[in-house]
Amino acid sequence: MKGRSPYDKCPVYTSEHFSLRLVEEGDAEDMLCCYSDVSSVRLMNADNCTSDFYYTTLSEMKDCIQGWLKGYERGVPVCIRFSIIDTQNGKVIGTIEMYVKSRDIGVLRIDLCSAYETQNHIIELLQLSTGKFYDVYGVQHILTKAIPIATERIAALRACGFTPAEHHAMKPHGDYYIR
Repeated sequence: MKGRSPYDKCPVYTSEHFSLRLVEEGDAEDMLCCYSDVSSVRLMNADNCTSDFYYTTLSEMKDCIQGWLKGYERGVPVCIRFSIIDTQNGKVIGTIEMYVKSRDIGVLRIDLCSAYETQNHIIELLQLSTGKFYDVYGVQHILTKAIPIATERIAALRACGFTPAEHHAMKPHGDYYIR
């Protein structure tokens, strides 16, 4: 990895409307707005995951967060799950995950409360995260998933220079975009 490893000390990133920091157990109650909402969950990328990320209880959400934190503590090459905080109200409105899939490709997952699944919000989150992640993770390309019904997300990806990924490291799964 180029730059300072995010596993030494997880960075915090901030934009006009959002802040990204390592998930915390205390985020669980806010996160349920995202992970208990069927509209949100159907847009999530659970490819190669052990769960579909549909949680309806605080206990399930806390268990998931504990799993993400244990993965972070193990370090490279496991993912880092960042909480997305709306800086206007201080609420956690979802998560962003990044991990290195292969030597030069990273995979980005964005899970959002459905109220934030808008082109403008996603563009800001893509600019905030990918603006840092190429260097921090030492990758040349970032893959992210957007299924066909995720029209706001697809528009945001295209606006940020992502194109459909014909050949990529997440085969046999489809609906990936790359930049």
